[in-house]
Amino acid sequence: MAGSEPTTKARYRQAVAAYTNQILVAYGDVEDALTDLHALTDIVGSLRGAVGASQDYLRFAQAQYKYGLVDYLIVIDAERTLLANELSLALSVNLQMGASIQLIKALGGGWNPSEDSRPR
Repeated sequence: MAGSEPTTKARYRQAVAAYTNQILVAYGDVEDALTDLHALTDIVGSLRGAVGASQDYLRFAQAQYKYGLVDYLIVIDAERTLLANELSLALSVNLQMGASIQLIKALGGGWNPSEDSRPR
């Protein structure tokens, strides 16, 4: 029986090393998700500002066109700019939601769709 003691210690050390590795991977996943979420939140904020500025530009272009100060191509350009900024914002919000989901998963959270379909 004395021969099994070193084997037991080796298994214990192996289990501790595996557990430590899993903890380090989990911390890395959380840190990555937080970094992504923070960066995407900054991008979404900037794009919200760009959409607001594009809306102002479109209103200004429409007013100028109404009074005959510019031709309709300026209005079309303002609409194109607004739509491009809105598309960029929508894509970034989608990425931000994905980063939020990744953070929740990295923190050990989850979602089971079958739990939402059960009557309460």
